[in-house]
Amino acid sequence: MSPDVTLGPIQDGKTSGMPIVSAKVPTANASKYIQQLCKHWSHRLEVDLSEQKGVIRFPDAVVALDARPAVTIDAQEKETVERMKGVVASHLDRFAFREAPLKFDWSDWRLSEDLKLGEALN
Repeated sequence: MSPDVTLGPIQDGKTSGMPIVSAKVPTANASKYIQQLCKHWSHRLEVDLSEQKGVIRFPDAVVALDARPAVTIDAQEKETVERMKGVVASHLDRFAFREAPLKFDWSDWRLSEDLKLGEALN
């Protein structure tokens, strides 16, 4: 399964090659939940938000949300990725209380060191 979006720690225009997981999350309200989640975390974290995408930069991970709908988590350590899966899922379920629990179909993958950000977004 290939990811829908990847935004993570970038160095010299390249992705980090760190552990990454991605999930498809079936919901008709993805854009609404992205807006709510990003606004919720924007008070304490760096957040980039558009109508269809959101990126939240935690101290040890980057979470990208896409209204197709998909979630991607990029972190230095596998343990951080596993912890962030729970954090993201519990927060999304809180906002999606009418249809919770949402189903997260997680898959692990790793970007190669030479994959440029632009290629990951296309």
